[in-house]
Amino acid sequence: MPVTDPASPPDIALRRTRRSGAAALGRRVVRQVSWARDAARAQRRTVIVILATAVAAFLVAWWLSPVAAGSAGSLTTVGMAAATTRPTAAPESSGAPSTPAAQGGATGAGRDDSGAAGGASGSTRSLFVHVTGAVAKPGLVEVADGARVFDAVAQAGGVTAEAREGGVNLARYVVDGEQILVPRRDDPTPVTSSAGAAASAADGGPGSSGVGATGPSGAAGKVNLNTAMAAELETLPRVGPSLSAKILAWRAENGPFSAIEDLNDVDGVGDKTFESLKDLVTL
Repeated sequence: MPVTDPASPPDIALRRTRRSGAAALGRRVVRQVSWARDAARAQRRTVIVILATAVAAFLVAWWLSPVAAGSAGSLTTVGMAAATTRPTAAPESSGAPSTPAAQGGATGAGRDDSGAAGGASGSTRSLFVHVTGAVAKPGLVEVADGARVFDAVAQAGGVTAEAREGGVNLARYVVDGEQILVPRRDDPTPVTSSAGAAASAADGGPGSSGVGATGPSGAAGKVNLNTAMAAELETLPRVGPSLSAKILAWRAENGPFSAIEDLNDVDGVGDKTFESLKDLVTL
């Protein structure tokens, strides 16, 4: 019997066909896997680009938001300030009473009181006086407005051991341009004019302080208008620190008094004041 080859030609062709089909299928699968891999990479790149763009946009918005918010806040603040602004009243003087009258109300007295308080609190001028006699540093001193004699004496170094106790009124207010004499123990005791003392006591004026005209200043107890200083002038009736300063200023500007009637030319000396002084002064 003839021997038959188990691998006949039809079987060999079939096997080859199958092998080629499997190879083609494998190549197709490989191509699909490669394509899927490329697609995934492309998607990842797209996602990364989208995320980077979003982050950049967020950072730009975050960077610009404070500027915009600050500008808007400034405009809002200005608007609110303009809307809520109200005219404010002038601050009250600490020394004036907190009443409608003291704040410049309808009554005239209230206006006068507030004006006086404002003038007193705003006064800053200085006074210059000449301190002489039994002081450590006699000469010209500067004190504040409203100072008293003891302030001026303190500026002059204080009194010395030879000063006469009670020789000067330390509590008196200082007048600009006056001379303050602190007497020594051995200086002549001032003699008070009896007529002047009586008139001063009757008027309640500064002459009642007990300091009178010194002997060299006038004759027969009278005050010499051309040599008397402020303390001596203030022993006269109706003559206080203000008027004595005006008399001294007139004398410094116009020279010695040539007649007692020249007192009428001094600012502040009226008819009544002249009548009370003419018999108590001399030249």
